[in-house]
Amino acid sequence: MMIKFKRVISIVLCIVLMVTLFPTSVKAQVSETSEIVYDSVTDTYTETVRIYSSDISNEAPVPDSKPELFKGSRPKKWIIYDVRVTNPEWTDRSKKLGVVKAINGSSVTASATATESAMYTSDVSIPVSLLNVALGYKVTRSYSISGSATGNTPKGYKLGAARGYPIYEVRSFKAKLVHSIIQGTVYKRGSGTTKKPIGIEIVFQYTK
Repeated sequence: MMIKFKRVISIVLCIVLMVTLFPTSVKAQVSETSEIVYDSVTDTYTETVRIYSSDISNEAPVPDSKPELFKGSRPKKWIIYDVRVTNPEWTDRSKKLGVVKAINGSSVTASATATESAMYTSDVSIPVSLLNVALGYKVTRSYSISGSATGNTPKGYKLGAARGYPIYEVRSFKAKLVHSIIQGTVYKRGSGTTKKPIGIEIVFQYTK
């Protein structure tokens, strides 16, 4: 009986060790939206497909208290507040991604994969670790985004171009440096924005 009990303990310890050494990755959720617009002036159709996918799941720091309780050098502390999503899906069309195309009759499949960095701007110097907690993800880390979409060429038209661009979620925040004991004493105030890569936009253009 003692031997069986020891074997059970050994198996449990091995499982715990494997989970610790080889953590499982959380699969990113993927969703898609699509829209088609016709331009009568240029006689072209533009089909835009947005694929939302992100690997930001288990990489974000998890706070065990409010951001206000994370202190800098005493007796002062930074407070991050009024965090808002100002644009849930901003496409940066200044960044063209490499697109792989495959044409099969009237349908065309385009896919793109990229590694884009989250970024932030602020008019005051704030500890990045504090921003990570307040925003819920690492604001300077690189994240992988990918997407694949299939477009259908309208009858009488041909594929003119297929382009890919990164999509970001944009948030704003406010910050203030206060006395950590005396309430109401504010030394500095500021604000900033963060951009988190969340997906890829693929644009098909059909021409005569």
